[in-house]
Amino acid sequence: MIAGVDYGSKMAGTTVLARFVNDKIALSQSAKGQNADSFISDIVVKENINLIAIDAPLSLPGQLVSISGKKNYFYRDCDIELKAMSPMFIGGLTARAIKLKDEFIQQGRQVIEAYPKAFAVNLAYSDLYAKKNLSMLPEFIKHLNNEFSDFQFPDIKNWHQADAIIALLIADKYQKGIHTTAGDPNEGLIIF
Repeated sequence: MIAGVDYGSKMAGTTVLARFVNDKIALSQSAKGQNADSFISDIVVKENINLIAIDAPLSLPGQLVSISGKKNYFYRDCDIELKAMSPMFIGGLTARAIKLKDEFIQQGRQVIEAYPKAFAVNLAYSDLYAKKNLSMLPEFIKHLNNEFSDFQFPDIKNWHQADAIIALLIADKYQKGIHTTAGDPNEGLIIF
């Protein structure tokens, strides 16, 4: 079983987990005031999900963790390559995501770092991937659904849910060995 997670602030109600249930994509979104980390962990353990793609930084810049040859304190190679946000800019979220990743790995699960924006750009959907504009969401989902017509998409209400579905599609591609990778495996990879 695989899952995709759009990882948000701890208590904001913006964390969403997507997974396949009987060939349909099922969504679960945390509630405002609910601990997002416990929310994710409870579903992963209960449903025995063994591959989790998380849309959040899962490692730190190499200079900060003494990786030889790495000089950048702010960005990892994958961040530079994809023009992604620095893990340091969202430090608290990054720390929580790394802790969650470590807990899942200790349980014998596999965790990858997904990047929905790179996935959308790779599909040439970057004009539709306008997360500040909710009115663009239906058109984006229509294109995504056409591209991945093998899967039955649920009703999607917000960009957090869309990003969780994209993270799930990234996990599916990763599991099939048809994913794209950015970065240095010693420092951290982004999968899309």
